[in-house]
Amino acid sequence: MFPVQRVSGRDVNLAFVGPPKSGKTYAMSELRFHRAQTVYIDITGEVVAPFVFGRGRDVALAIGLRPCVHTVWQCGHLMDNPDVMLAGVKAIGSAAQLYHERVTIIFDEVGAFKDQGHKKTIDHMCGVARTGRQKGVSVWAGSHRPQEMPPNLNAVLDETWYTGCGNAADYDFLRRYVGREEIVAAVKEVTRHRAATKKAGKTEYPFVRRLHSGAAQFSRLPGDPEWTCSPDGNWCVVEQLGTGTLGRPHG
Repeated sequence: MFPVQRVSGRDVNLAFVGPPKSGKTYAMSELRFHRAQTVYIDITGEVVAPFVFGRGRDVALAIGLRPCVHTVWQCGHLMDNPDVMLAGVKAIGSAAQLYHERVTIIFDEVGAFKDQGHKKTIDHMCGVARTGRQKGVSVWAGSHRPQEMPPNLNAVLDETWYTGCGNAADYDFLRRYVGREEIVAAVKEVTRHRAATKKAGKTEYPFVRRLHSGAAQFSRLPGDPEWTCSPDGNWCVVEQLGTGTLGRPHG
């Protein structure tokens, strides 16, 4: 049994949005190693970690076994069984809430969960994210398209990182509901830079970081193009995790 003491607060709840090969999974995979304890709920079977399990209860038991543990629950075989999927997610969430250090649960491919009848699982993850400040648990969610993110999940997120858009409908959604033409230009520039660096033989994955609080945290520097930062300061272009040549340093 875990100790009853818990750290105060949690890490930020994040969304990562972008089409395949845009750097979304790269960002999620790299950033998790900057957290003490993470659980990656993976339905693709492609995520690599030191500890990979096929059953949710085994992942739950692994939380807290070591000071720094990154586990993966490969659960794609449960996409046709929402009840068993929900039971595994609940076991993981309960174990994370009992552990005395901060834990991040990574909930990728949200659009697939939404489309294949896993509403109860999504609702449960929203509850985990909402109460995370008291329990020391944060949630990251990943989707290919901005309109795939369920409104109740979007409401409990602190930030969204956009690595690209897949088509005109995605851009139109950003334009209408997120940040007007300015954020569309920023995401297009991120996409252009990724393609250019890939052609040069060293692909970079910059992204647009948006704060859900609306706080004016960012401002343009002298000489910055308009697409580098929003007029109201609540989003900006950020270089890829580690180092890059486009955007502000990550931090």
